[in-house]
Amino acid sequence: MTDRKKVFFIVSFMVIFPISGYCSASGWAVDPLGKTVGNDSLEASLRTTMAVFDRYTSDMNVDSMIAIFTENGEVSNGSRSSVSGRDAIKSFLNSFNNVIKVDSQQTEIKDISFKSDTAIVNGIFHQKAVLISTNKTIETSGEVKELWIRQADGKWQLRKMSTK
Repeated sequence: MTDRKKVFFIVSFMVIFPISGYCSASGWAVDPLGKTVGNDSLEASLRTTMAVFDRYTSDMNVDSMIAIFTENGEVSNGSRSSVSGRDAIKSFLNSFNNVIKVDSQQTEIKDISFKSDTAIVNGIFHQKAVLISTNKTIETSGEVKELWIRQADGKWQLRKMSTK
């Protein structure tokens, strides 16, 4: 895989959601008042979790990123490649150590739909990264679709992420 293709894949995989919100010290989305989050604030708590994931991705904090995925989490880049399970996702992400540095990431959320304890997010991502070996800046964008699952304790976890 060429350096440019590696950057495209990691950058397109690491779709971010730069939305501000309240985060607990552990980095999980919680209601600021510690109350059970009702249906009217499901979107706010999900956006907060997405902002946390954004921060972890910007910092390439792989362990924290992995903790947001469900145990059986999946990531894919269209039909080209797919990684399943936390251990496999972690190995994949660690393969980009010393290869790229993410400079900026922004996602335009097109829509969020909720059904019971699941949410589907569709959006467009825009990212800029630097190839460390050449110091060359690469910009990329594409579609993203994510499936989030709300756990019994109210935390959102990422079940599936797909980019094109």
